[in-house]
Order: sequence, then C-alpha cells, then structure tokens
Amino acid sequence: MSRVALDNGATMILNKESCGVEHAHGKGYMHGAPYTIGGAAVKSKGGDIAFKTVDDGCIAKAKHRIVFEGSGHDLTIAQSVNDLLKAVYDTLEVHRTLTSVRRVLHRDMNIFNLLMYPQWRSCNDKQSVKHCSPLIDDVLHGELRKLENRKACCVVIDLDNSEKPGHAHLIKQLELQHRAGTPPYISRAIANGIFCHSHASMLWTKRMPHLAGEAKDLYLKVLGEDKYNQYNDPPTSNIFHGGVPPQEYDEDDMENKAKSLELNHRCEYDAESVFWTMYSALLRVTPVGFEETPTTARRFNKDWAVLCEHSISSQRQPADSRDEILAYARSHFIAAFPEIMAPVGRLIRDIAAHVAPSYAMMEQLPPHDDHLHEAMQRLILQYLVDNLTADIPLVPGKLRVPFGKEEPAPISSTAGGTAGESRRAQERGSGQGQEEVQKQWAQAQHAASRPDAKGARGLKRSRDPATDDLASLRRSKRLTSQRK
Repeated sequence: MSRVALDNGATMILNKESCGVEHAHGKGYMHGAPYTIGGAAVKSKGGDIAFKTVDDGCIAKAKHRIVFEGSGHDLTIAQSVNDLLKAVYDTLEVHRTLTSVRRVLHRDMNIFNLLMYPQWRSCNDKQSVKHCSPLIDDVLHGELRKLENRKACCVVIDLDNSEKPGHAHLIKQLELQHRAGTPPYISRAIANGIFCHSHASMLWTKRMPHLAGEAKDLYLKVLGEDKYNQYNDPPTSNIFHGGVPPQEYDEDDMENKAKSLELNHRCEYDAESVFWTMYSALLRVTPVGFEETPTTARRFNKDWAVLCEHSISSQRQPADSRDEILAYARSHFIAAFPEIMAPVGRLIRDIAAHVAPSYAMMEQLPPHDDHLHEAMQRLILQYLVDNLTADIPLVPGKLRVPFGKEEPAPISSTAGGTAGESRRAQERGSGQGQEEVQKQWAQAQHAASRPDAKGARGLKRSRDPATDDLASLRRSKRLTSQRK
C-alpha cells in the first residue's frame, strides 16, 4: 500500500488489487480461497492503472493480473442439487473464516465468483491457516479431518473489491462505505445506498433455526454444543439472531433512523449475496428427465426477470425490487421449480425468511457478525441430511430457458458508488398472443438441445470440465465505474 498526494491536497491510498488474496493466505493456506502463483501490474503509458472509487480520490486500487493455483467451475455445472448446496455451504464457511480469522470482507459475492468442483495443485508444502473451521464434508461424515486433508467444495475468487474491516457493525472505514457489487446479487441495502427500512424488511418472523434428528447430532459432534447454543435465540423472547427489533413500525421514524445511520458493508450483506447467487443457480439448473412447458416456465420467468432486471440505485431508496421475492409464500417458491425440486423450493423459502429482515435497523444489533451465515448453513445442513439418499440429479450445464424475452446481455460487477445498471432484457411487443409466445418458447428449447449450442448464453451451456477451467474460473468481464 502506498500514499499518493493529489493536486487538490487530498491523499489517495493506492492498494494492489491482489492485496485481498495475499492477506487471506498471510498466515497459512486458506482452504477455499485461490492461492496466487504470481501477478503483475497492468500499466498504461502513464504508469499503473488505478481505479478511482470516491469523489475526492481518497481511495484507489491498482489493476493487477493474477495467476492462481487451481480452478473451479460454474454452479450451473453441478451434477446434483446436493453438490450445489454443499458448495454453497462451504462458500459461507470460507467467507466466515476469511472475515473472522483473516479480516478480509469480500464485498462482491456473485455467480461468477463462487465456483464449485475445485481442482487444486498439491498444497502439501503449505501450512494451513490455524482455526480453519470444519467444512460440510467434515460435518456430514461426523468427523473432523486434519487441516492438510481438509478440502472445500468451493473456491471463492475475485477478491479485488475486498477490504479489511474491524467489527463489521462498528467499522467507520471509507472503503466499507463505498458501494460495490453485481446488480442481481448485491445486497439490498448496498444497492439502494441506505439501510433497508421498508415495511417488508422490518418484519421479524424467524428465530435462529434449530436442527433436528441426525443433522443436530452431526452438528454437535463436529462443531460442538457451545457453538450451537451460542447462536440460539431464547424461544419466548423478542430476540432474533441475538438482536432486538424495534417494538413498533413507524414509517417516518424508520426513514429518519436509516438516514441518520452511516451505511457500511456489513458481513451479513455478503451472506445475502450468496443467497441471491444460490437462488439464481437453482432456478436455472435442469433436473435429469425434466421437460419445460409454458406452465412450469411461467413462475420461473417472473422470478428470473426480477433478478436480471435489478439495478444499483443512483439515489437512496427504502425498498428493493427483489423484496417481492423474499415475501413470497412457500407455494410460490415451490411453483418456480420443477416438481421434483419442490423440497428445494421449501428450503429457499425458509432461508428467505432469515435474509429478508434489515438487521442493521434493530434496536440492539446481533452480537455475531456471521449470524446470517449460521442460519443459512443450519438450514442447508438439515436439507442435506434429510435428502442424503434422495439427491436430485442434474444435467450439468443445461439451463432452463426464459421464453417470451431476450436473454439479458452479460452483467458486469461495479465499483465506484455509481449506478451499476444491468443491461435489461429487450421487451417483446405486448400485443403478441399466447400462441406466438409458445412458439418462441418451443424454438428456444429446440435451439438449447442442439449439439452446436455450446457456449450460448441462456441456452444449453455444454462445457467440458477437463478443458474449460480457465473460462469457468474467470468468466466475468469487469467494468469499473468512475466518479468524476
């Protein structure tokens, strides 16, 4: 890190883009995070390329190209639902360790940065970081593996927007006030530039989930009863995730409170981004033997459109277009999935109930920064144990196809505090009849099934895991917005 004096008298802090990765492994090999082989600054005629991130130029990062050890694959390459959920569970665990042990907050968790089926070069020559938490395979097998044998089911890449926070709910650093993220997956508060305070986000209905049966036994055996009790809420109190919500909702009072609070990127906001990533991946994957019809696609189309058309607001606003998804009834979530994936719809609804509330607006904040991680992981663990022998096989890379609309252009993650508009789907004429829509849908399905459809966005993604590592690892093209 270096400090550069600007013409206006301010000081710019210049960070290498690779700082987050280097810091993550600073005290040992960090499972589930990429390990750098090397890298170099990307230079122009004027020297290093720096990303300007705030109005007065106080913070910037130097653009670097980095070579990583190992690779991973898109979540849409999952061979089964359980495989995908195991990758999500470990993603949350890796993020918890990055934040709590290595003090690295990612700030841009999205479908392009959370990979599964990692392939690592041998790391026997590297000492693993101490206090590395048990991963999903440890819990499911009821036995804690040695650190050198512990392998995550995921790899979390692109730490170029990461920062090193103090306690996530107390931080005052400019880096964490600066907004960064990718439109469909960014947390609602960061997207809207203000802590959520709509009525929908001020409803607390679910306390910390309690595990049952074998799932609880495995948790207690591997993670311990102390940790289990540490996150539990008293059953008859007005405490949710360890925090105390407002006694009553007054729109004006909540708006004034939200405006008075200094927005920062809380740890739970990355967990929310993991939720949106998980939901979008599960929506698109195709179970073996499933044939889409206009009826099954109708609800899927609606939810997919909400995600694709979401944008980062240039003005502060209390609500988010994705609030309606979080408020869905369980039957709505189930209807968005193929019939065989009904249990997945129930899981998503249960997790959504914990993602929806605006914990930053509580009268007393949750004592644990990773409270939402814990809730999501408990629900995923319960699902995996209950469905261990009833896994749902998927067709790797074959995605459900929206019909009646064009697929949106690739979405770029943004940094710079400006509105990161997603490129919206081109709307078809409203006068088209149902017969025409069904015809378009059938044509899209036919195109998706062609052998030469490889690589088509929105159609069947046919990738060879053995040869497409690089494309899967760095598939997202990044654009960085600059404030003038």
